[in-house]
Amino acid sequence: MIQIERAHRAPASRPLEQSERPRSIVVQFRSYVTKQTVLKAAWTKRNIQVSGSRIFFDEDFTPAVYKERGKYKEVRKILRERKIKHHILFPAKLKIFLEDGKVKVFDNPVAAAHGLRDLGIIMKSPAEEPNLETILRAAGWHTVSSRKMTSTTEMIDAVKSLLQSKEPDNDH
Repeated sequence: MIQIERAHRAPASRPLEQSERPRSIVVQFRSYVTKQTVLKAAWTKRNIQVSGSRIFFDEDFTPAVYKERGKYKEVRKILRERKIKHHILFPAKLKIFLEDGKVKVFDNPVAAAHGLRDLGIIMKSPAEEPNLETILRAAGWHTVSSRKMTSTTEMIDAVKSLLQSKEPDNDH
């Protein structure tokens, strides 16, 4: 028996027109295993119709996960054009099924583009997101020139010396 915790329509930002598709229905199953079973069955059957209209099943992710998955858009477009079977793993890894039965998994779109290049598929590499250092340099920040490494004992001696010089006189 399928146990559902709750189900509701996704909120609408404005009233729907007659010609627009109805809002999504969000379902929370009592069990993760049940959710996966329902999704797998729906994806296997593919064309599910209710009252003459096709319905679709998909997982609901956070906006951050959708954003990360969206970064694979160009890579996935190339894979679809070449009819290469692929799947996005949670949260945002690309799994590619090769003709020889091998499977490749990529952690990010840049790695996927480079991996496809190794397979003979040339594509423009997606832009890498800049790291914090790159962002700060672009904003005009710069690093201080590297200093001589100080040994631990030298550091401890310097701190002791500093503390001794700051001690109040007990003669008062």
